[in-house]
Formats: sequence, structure tokens, C-alpha cells
Amino acid sequence: MISNIGFPSKGELKMRNTLLKITGVLITLMLVNGRVHAGDQMVSEHFAEITTKTPELYAFLRAMPKGGDLHSHMVGSAYSEEYIEWGIKEKMCVELATKRITNPPCDVRAGKPLLKHAVKNLATYASLVDALSTRNYHLRDVSGATQFFGSFAGFDAVTETENGPAYGLASAVKRAADQNILYLELMFSEGMRAARKLGKTIKWDNNLIRLRQQLMDSGVRELAKKTRSVYDAMEKTARTILNCSSKKILLQSNDFCGVQVRYIASLKRIVPKEQLFAELVHAFELVKTDPRIVGINLVGPEDAPITLRNYRQQMELIGSLKKIMPGVSVTLHAGELKLGMVPPRYLRSHIRDAVEIAQAQRIGHGIDIMHENDPYQLLQTLVDRDVLIEINLTSNDIILGVKGEDHPFPTYLKYGVPVTLSTDDEGVARINLTHEYLRAAQSYNLTYDQIKTMSRNSLTYSFVPGKRLWRSNKYDGFRAECADQKLYNSALTNQCDRFLRKNPKAALQWQLEQNYINFERAVAKRIK
Repeated sequence: MISNIGFPSKGELKMRNTLLKITGVLITLMLVNGRVHAGDQMVSEHFAEITTKTPELYAFLRAMPKGGDLHSHMVGSAYSEEYIEWGIKEKMCVELATKRITNPPCDVRAGKPLLKHAVKNLATYASLVDALSTRNYHLRDVSGATQFFGSFAGFDAVTETENGPAYGLASAVKRAADQNILYLELMFSEGMRAARKLGKTIKWDNNLIRLRQQLMDSGVRELAKKTRSVYDAMEKTARTILNCSSKKILLQSNDFCGVQVRYIASLKRIVPKEQLFAELVHAFELVKTDPRIVGINLVGPEDAPITLRNYRQQMELIGSLKKIMPGVSVTLHAGELKLGMVPPRYLRSHIRDAVEIAQAQRIGHGIDIMHENDPYQLLQTLVDRDVLIEINLTSNDIILGVKGEDHPFPTYLKYGVPVTLSTDDEGVARINLTHEYLRAAQSYNLTYDQIKTMSRNSLTYSFVPGKRLWRSNKYDGFRAECADQKLYNSALTNQCDRFLRKNPKAALQWQLEQNYINFERAVAKRIK
């Protein structure tokens, strides 16, 4: 479990390993929910031994059960090579000058050949892969942020084809299954462009209840129905692409090859308030009417002039709608800023406003936490409110140039703020969730218990409905309904079985613990 005093030094790790070997078998037994679970400590020792051995550590972490990825933009999760493959399937073109995949008609003489033909040239193929991601950006005269955000324009046309969303969903699920990830919350913006158009037609009214009703009557209700049909079609096509039978676990709904998928309705924040409010009304309606859509988020540059100018107002709109339509979960990009990127005054309250005004249950990034007013009190607020921070190490390095000791990740650990690791845009960044666990372990000398806690956190703080399995985020025992349940006995007590069937979140957490038991037994057997 994550220590309240931060993370151990390499010297402390060495001393810990020595003590473990001296105490022998007494320490290789760990109490889990009041019962001895052998093998966990053996795996912890092995993890400490391979932390500096990158190939071994990667193999270990890839095989290790992982709860979920809570911060993943679906359109940014696919790799350049996949977008090229899908563009070829859709008979699309490529603008050689801009390195953008475009819709037909193609015209070789205008420098817009058929994509399929253009990429037969290996140099063209390689340059397109680079243009659609951050691969090799450091070899060119371009910043990480510029290349990162510029990548999307290169494949936007593919995402907007009829099959584009299904391609992206299937791709994300395949990678998750390959890494033993149980759960994905994917940010998806379907219907938001139409919502913004509705927002342009309304006259602002400070009475938000009345304004919301006006938007509902003007077309949001019908738009939500249409949007749900797009989700239906996307999932149907994705299942066909995946061609796998569902692995039956207690959480039955929305299962793709053993990976549970939910969605976060994503709104563009860099628009006028009328359009943003229309997006919010649409997003809240989606969450209320479709169980697959479990929360909302704002996307777009936090340092954009309109975002900086309207940030507090945007938080107030979310907070007000939560009062009108309670029960809608909120996670927000906040504090994805650093000194020098914007004037200091813009680093003072974005995280606090997201939590205290918009009532966000999770924060994505949270980089400028120590620049906020009264940062230590804010850290305590995050603990008291049980707010999770979604940590995106590689994304923060590429976009902000923040890494290592400059990153607030160890500060969050030190002060007991719940954290988990996520990918942000794994395809654009050329990484995966396993890579982020490896990077965290090596950069901050993490223990296996800390890694495991962050994995568990991803399910505890997910927006999957239902009660939690654990009685607290210390993971020191199950809640009363499953208090008598043996963790490593797959036969459930009647009381615990009823509880898990009624609470999808707890069921998913139970599945993760079963996966850990099997994984740790296999590792212990291999290293004996």
C-alpha cells in the first residue's frame, strides 16, 4: 500500500530486501482480509530485484493484472500504423505536403494520391507514421506539445468515417486485453459538434434551469437518442472486428473480450459559454439515459486564451448542472500547466476550482498543484474528499517537459492523495499502460505494493456503478457483506455472491483480486 511518507530510496529498498531474507518464511505470509495469503511477499522481493532490469520488469508488468485505464482519449489511443491501415481500408487519400489522410477524391497531380499507393514508398510511410504521432519528434525542429496536438489533424478524417469509431474501440480493447487490463473508460465526443450548433441558436439566460429546458426542447433530447444509436453501431462493428467470445465474469454488461468498457462524454472547452452549456446539457443527458456513458470531462488546451478567461465560469456551469441533475460523475483535466507556459496567476486555482466548484471526483494531470494557493491545504482537501489524480507520466513529459523530480507524482504519494496511472493518448505518445507502470516504478523506486495499490485504485475510483468491495482505500479488508469470504477461494459465500451481483464495481474488483492470486502463484512457482 502507498506509504504516507512517500517512496523508498534505493538504499532503503536494499535494506528491506535484506531484512526480508533474514526473517524468511514468517514474512512471506501476508494477511489478506484476516487470512494468510502466501506468495505475495515473495513476488514483492522479486519485483524489487528486477526493478532496474528493464526487459524483465516490462515482461513482469505486462503479465501483471491491471485494473483499468481511466484517462484515455479514444481517438488518440490508436497508433499511426493503424490509422494508415484503416485509411487504406476506407480507400482514402493522403496530402503529401501536409501529411494528412483525407477523404476522396484523390488526385496524384495535385499531390493527393491514394493512400494505399503512396505508402508503398517506405520513406513516405515512415514520414507519415512520424507525422501522425510523436515518434522521432525530438529529431525535428518541433516541440513535443506542437507535434502532439498537431498529430490529430493528420488522422481526424479517419476517425470521422462510418467505421472510424469502431476501429478505435477495437484497437483499444485489443491492447488492453494484451496487457491484462480489466477495464477501460474511454473519452469520446460523439454528438458534441451537433450540441455546439444548438448552443449557437440560444440566447443566454442566467436561469440555468430554464436554459437547460430550452435546449432540451430545441433538440438535445433527440440528439441524445441519435448519439446512443451511434454508440450501438460502433460497438456492434467493434465486436465483429474483435471476433471474440465474451469471457463470463460477474460484471456481464459491455464486455469486450474480457475487457469492460465504459465511456466519458468529452466536451470541447475552447468554445463560448452558450456552446459549452449545450455540450454539458447533452453530456449530462447521455449519462442519465445510457449506462455505458458514466461521466463527463472537458477536453482541449487548458492554456488556450478562452479557457484561461472562462475557466471559473466553466466550473460553475458544471457545478450548477450537477445540482440540477445530481448523480452525474465528473472527471476533469485540471492543472495541466506549468510556470512559463502561462503567467503565474493562472496556476493558482484550476485544481481547487475543479474540485470545490465543479465537484470533480477525479482530476487528470494535476501538474501545477504546488503552485496553487495554499497547496498543502489543497492536498488535504483532495484526501478528505477522496479525489483521485490520474497520472500521465509520458504525456506530461512530451507536452509539458515535466518529468522525474519536477513531477508532483511523489508529492501526491507523500501526502496520501489517491493516484493511479493512465495513458492519455497512448497511440500518439507511442506507449501503453504497461510502459507507464514501468516508468513509474523505475523513476520513483516504487514497491510492488505501491504498484498494486495504484492498479486497485483504478477500479475503486472508476465510475462503474455500485458499491466498492473494499471497506477503505487502504485495501485492508472487504466490506461487511464479504467479510467472511476467503480471497483465494473462488467459491463465494451466498451473502458475498448476492452483493457482487448487485454491485458491478465490487464484482470487477473481485475479479482483479482473483487475477492477482493466479498471477502471484505463477510468479512464485517460476522463481522458486
